[in-house]
Amino acid sequence: MLEDRINQGWEQDDVSTLNPSDTKTEQIRELVNTLVKSYQQVGREKPGRRSKSVLPERDLTGHDLELYESWLAEAHRYFREASQQTVPLTYASEWVLDNYYIIRQALQQIEEDMPVSFYNQLPRLTGGPLKGYPRIYAIARAVLADQRLLLDPVDLQTILVQYQERVPLTMGELWALPIFLRFGLIEFLAHELVLTIHPLKPPNLPTAILQLPEIDDPFYSSEGATGGTANTDGVANIILSLRTISEQDWSDFFESVSRLERTLRKDPAGIYSRMDFKTRDLYRKEIERLSLSTGQDENELAEILLDLANSSVPHHSDFSQEVIAADPPADTDTLPATVELASIQDNPNQALPGKHVGEVLLGKGRTFLEQQIGYQPDSKTSFKRWVFQHAS
Repeated sequence: MLEDRINQGWEQDDVSTLNPSDTKTEQIRELVNTLVKSYQQVGREKPGRRSKSVLPERDLTGHDLELYESWLAEAHRYFREASQQTVPLTYASEWVLDNYYIIRQALQQIEEDMPVSFYNQLPRLTGGPLKGYPRIYAIARAVLADQRLLLDPVDLQTILVQYQERVPLTMGELWALPIFLRFGLIEFLAHELVLTIHPLKPPNLPTAILQLPEIDDPFYSSEGATGGTANTDGVANIILSLRTISEQDWSDFFESVSRLERTLRKDPAGIYSRMDFKTRDLYRKEIERLSLSTGQDENELAEILLDLANSSVPHHSDFSQEVIAADPPADTDTLPATVELASIQDNPNQALPGKHVGEVLLGKGRTFLEQQIGYQPDSKTSFKRWVFQHAS
């Protein structure tokens, strides 16, 4: 069950449950330490503003992606023509020819899932060689390299949980993770095929970004008596990882690694964890919007919700029928008139004594929350609220 996965994921950071002799555990710890040291300080834009000081020179999911797409199509044509001329095919070329549709699907998925507005909202590194790039891109790239391009979702969950014990990630970053895992794999594949094909005229590709010193090149292993060996499975691993990403349930994965989700599941009334995914996501998105507006950390806002839910806001019996009737959130275009709590209302005995966090976030306790976090609605939001309150 999802609840078990969430609890198991967040219990993995308990040192007492880890075996110090476990090599894999130590490797994960070392990677997390490297990520925390290198990818911690970020800047974040406020809605409607763009800070030139943190913008990278490269457009990852725009111009860069087009260059990679063009070269991969050219590489595919090269391998296809070679196969028709009875030229012996390499291991890499066979994988590309047999699985090019997977590469195309990945390129299309990146384009569809990363609009400019989403990209610009992501926290970006403020220092180091990847200054100006989304932090989650840097993390995804480092994890792929550390795993030698063969993605292990279970280890990835452990890495993210342990990383967030020291550095919180935003909702947007976690949702962007599969996008940048795909992008990182496409990036690695494009540069590797240049070395495989050795074209007379090098393709016009973005400059390859060096790995962190603590992480080996995924196509080159430092093991061996001669000082290093090539990773001949690199292209195969990339294809297999693209398949893994497509098959992974990212909604479940998100909730298993989200600190915000873990906090909201402490709802005093015990209602939140029994809601369906769509309703839980509505709550999380509203917290994300408040975070962007106030500059406060999402999980800190969730903690404030819990504190208010345990204080003197109205009881959930007033909340179950019309959640946002008294004080609607600003973005009423994306919120339903009511929040479905049918599963709880049908089984009222399942709810625990206490006040539901939804009362504070979307109901009559909203005013208390906004006062607590210093939220000031803009003119558009104020007008929407005035219309809502005077609709009858």
